[in-house]
Amino acid sequence: MKIECPVEVIPSHVHLSFQDQEILFGKDYSFLYTQPLSQYGQWVATQESLFIEGPKGQQSIFVMGPNRLQTQVELTEADLKITGLCAPLRRSGDLSGSGSCVLKGHKGPLVLNEGLIVPEPHLHISVSEAKLYGWKNHDRISLTIIRPIEIIISVIIRIHPSFTFTLHMTSDQISEHNNLVLNTFYPKWTIDLSSYV
Repeated sequence: MKIECPVEVIPSHVHLSFQDQEILFGKDYSFLYTQPLSQYGQWVATQESLFIEGPKGQQSIFVMGPNRLQTQVELTEADLKITGLCAPLRRSGDLSGSGSCVLKGHKGPLVLNEGLIVPEPHLHISVSEAKLYGWKNHDRISLTIIRPIEIIISVIIRIHPSFTFTLHMTSDQISEHNNLVLNTFYPKWTIDLSSYV
C-alpha cells in the first residue's frame, strides 16, 4: 500500500519542565503567544526563545509545549557543531545519560546536567493506525520512501490517540540522502507500507 505521508522538519527546540520554565522566565510566566503545531495540543512560542550555550558559542532555539516532567532539548547536528556541544541520537523521552548544556532565558541561566539529544527520525501515528500495521510504541522500523527517490530509512514509531500520521526529521537527516528534498509547497513523500499490512 502506497500512501502520501506528510513530512515536517524538526527545528532545534526545547520542551521545558514547569520548574525550569520558572527559572528561565520567572514564576507563573505565560508565553505571550503560541502557535498550534500539527499534533493536537502541541504548540510553539512565537514571541519568546531561549539561547543554548556551548564551548564554541550559543544558538537561539524555539520553546515548544506543553510542559514536560523533565526538560528536553533537541538540537540538529548542525547546531551541535556551532555550539560545540555533544548529544546522542535518541528517541524523545530517552534522556538518561544524554548531553548537558546551559540554557539562557529572560530571568537567568539554567545548567542542564542531562536532557540534550539529537532527535531520531520518528513517525507520529494514532492508536488505530498503529494497530493496522501491528506497531507498538517505540518500535523501530525500516520505512521505504519511494518518492521523491527510493530509499529506506530507520524510524521510531510514536503512538498516541491524538497523533496524526506525520514523519519528523531534522534538516540534516534529510540532507544526508542525495536528492531527498522536501517541497515547501507540497511537503509530502510517498511511502510504501505494503510489508506492514
